[in-house]
Amino acid sequence: SESKLEAATQFGIDLEVRAAAADSKCEELRIANAQAEEERRLAEQAARESMQTLEGELCTCRAALEQAETRAMEQAEEVRDRIAAAEATASAAQGEAAASAERLAQEQARVADAELKVADLEMRWAEAQAELPRLRDEADAAKSGAESHRQLIRALQQRISEQEAQHEAKIEELSQQLRRSAAALQV
Repeated sequence: SESKLEAATQFGIDLEVRAAAADSKCEELRIANAQAEEERRLAEQAARESMQTLEGELCTCRAALEQAETRAMEQAEEVRDRIAAAEATASAAQGEAAASAERLAQEQARVADAELKVADLEMRWAEAQAELPRLRDEADAAKSGAESHRQLIRALQQRISEQEAQHEAKIEELSQQLRRSAAALQV
């Protein structure tokens, strides 16, 4: 009976040691759990703060993007306006060049007409030798007029050539501007 008592006592002591160990383990787990809970809370707080920072940055980026899109649309509109102006100027220059070419053709027709008149007068001069002094005077006057016309036509041709050269240079310049503007618009 004493050995049973000793065994029971020893068993009680073993249970108390196990209970103390279990309490100690529970306390360690409670401390670890509290630490884990604190770490989780801190991580959530850091995540919230990081999310707020990212949301602020996102708003800033969206505002910058909207401004960039607005600027791009304004620049595209300006380029379109410049292209339209360049096309209008080029069209006007082509119209002026066509008018100059038409004037040149008219002047060339006048030259041809004047040359025909000179030829006619020379033929009459050969046929009317009896009236030679008078016809000579008429022929001289016609030649003088034809030469005057030739000089005028040469001056007009030179002026028209200069105008055509200027118009061609202007058209080329406008075409280059148009190509640059079109290229800028495509970029």
